[in-house]
Amino acid sequence: MNILLIETDPILAEEFINAFAEWDHKSEWSVTGTDALERIRKRTFDLILMDISLPDIHAYELIPRIKEFQPQAGIVTMTDNNSRELELQVRKQGIIFYMVKPFSIAILKKILDHISKKNQGRAYLSKKISPKKTFIKNIGVTILLIFALVMNIPTEALSEDEDIHLKLQQALEEISRLRADLDEIKKNIALKEQTETSDTKKDQPLKTNETASGALDLPAGWRLKPYGTIKFDMSYDDSAVVGDDGDYVIWVPPEDKNNNSDSRTSFTARQTRLGTRIFAPNIGDKEISGRIEIDFYNPEFATENKSTIQMRHAYGQIMAPDWSILFGQTSDLISPLTPTTLNYSVGWFAGNVGYRRPQLKFTKWWEEQDNTFKIETSLSSQIGQDLDGFGTDDGQDASLPSILGRLSYSRPYNKKKMEFGVSGHYGEEEIDSISGGKDVDVQTWSVNADILFPISNTLEFKGECFLAENFDSYFGGIGQGVNPMTNEEIKTVGGWAQLGFTPSERWAFNAGGGIDNPRDGDLISGARSRNSFMFGNATYFFAKYLSVGLELSYWKTDYKDDSNGDDIRIQNSWMLTF
Repeated sequence: MNILLIETDPILAEEFINAFAEWDHKSEWSVTGTDALERIRKRTFDLILMDISLPDIHAYELIPRIKEFQPQAGIVTMTDNNSRELELQVRKQGIIFYMVKPFSIAILKKILDHISKKNQGRAYLSKKISPKKTFIKNIGVTILLIFALVMNIPTEALSEDEDIHLKLQQALEEISRLRADLDEIKKNIALKEQTETSDTKKDQPLKTNETASGALDLPAGWRLKPYGTIKFDMSYDDSAVVGDDGDYVIWVPPEDKNNNSDSRTSFTARQTRLGTRIFAPNIGDKEISGRIEIDFYNPEFATENKSTIQMRHAYGQIMAPDWSILFGQTSDLISPLTPTTLNYSVGWFAGNVGYRRPQLKFTKWWEEQDNTFKIETSLSSQIGQDLDGFGTDDGQDASLPSILGRLSYSRPYNKKKMEFGVSGHYGEEEIDSISGGKDVDVQTWSVNADILFPISNTLEFKGECFLAENFDSYFGGIGQGVNPMTNEEIKTVGGWAQLGFTPSERWAFNAGGGIDNPRDGDLISGARSRNSFMFGNATYFFAKYLSVGLELSYWKTDYKDDSNGDDIRIQNSWMLTF
């Protein structure tokens, strides 16, 4: 058989793929519903084995779309978050089997063997068996199964033939589906009676119902899927650092200033994040969705135990089969990767660049077999500078917006995703003249490269590099974009690299470092001339949703015509994710 596996867990996917090959089945693997639909449009599959919880498309929407393209394909669903309500919803979609993780690989083999035999015999039965004989045979099998159920006879006593055993399982599932349908009918009748006798208007929307998968079903086909992470950090620095009183680190002040020799500890839960994904009704073949996400690192009016909300993401998106439009606030498309650190700042101003800002973004991609080519472009503005002191952000004061672009190539490799990208941006800032003379326009630009390369199924390399000018709005140049004495742009170069090792579901290890190195000739005396960091961490997962991590990092900041600063940081983090 030709099987499409849709599974987000790479370890479990590898186990399935190896088993399929051993059983002489061909298989392909997708980690998202979008990718799976693209494969289904291009190739024919006998069986779709899919996890119900996917990051981009809910199973309730994906299964009908699969059936539109390939109604002959059998669908088997899997879940590790079982409930009666979830099972009822999925079974209504006309699947073959509903499986609860973890399950034995031997059970999966029996199911595949049964489906394979059924597919092979379908043509023969359609030619050799008359409708009358088929009807009589089905009546006989049904009577036998009902007799076995009433008399409580073990299935092994009927026959040792695996086909009979699987037919009995299907009969039991059919009974379960009929019971579910009856329960649903009763519920609808009760709901109708309640609605007719209430004082509310008939067209008033019903209250939302939360499903076991965590999604909220809203009227008119809308759905919300909340998510988030509760994160608690404890850290120790052997020197004073810059970064919200030690909650995180972005650079280190000079040794002889700001009591830099003073060690300090920090306790915070401000990196706790809450968000929701929004799924609207589709428009034709276009998927409409959105996202809102916050954390508590807004520095304005914040104290450690009375933090204020900060908007991270707030955008809507139109997704077509080969293009998308995003409008709202989200991450910059240049240098899209991030080091896997426990530190909230993830190497900002020390080699990792790119932040979040309001933007209009357009993406177009082409797929050839397993190869994906993508072009992205967005319009936005500089954020965060007021060099002239007139109270207006100099980027927003400019007449033209900034334009960002990225070209990338990706394909599966070692059962993961391999990707290479080049990106860049260009924009302007306007510095108003204090004396009433001519305003000064300064440019901002960058050229960037990124790589994500799975060396094996447990070892991964990723990193980025950049060459830029006036890059502080994107967390480059160690926060220095324009020389305040000359109004000249500051040029900088840098990047970061990391190795990640995931030997099992329980453990994850990461080590790497980064550097941001502005050109000394562009800096004033006392400015930050170089900032670097190295880190190593280990995370243990009690479960997929509960983990604890420990990280050791070293930070060093050099200054022009001033003493340098360095810091050794130890950080412990506890995370509960939903």
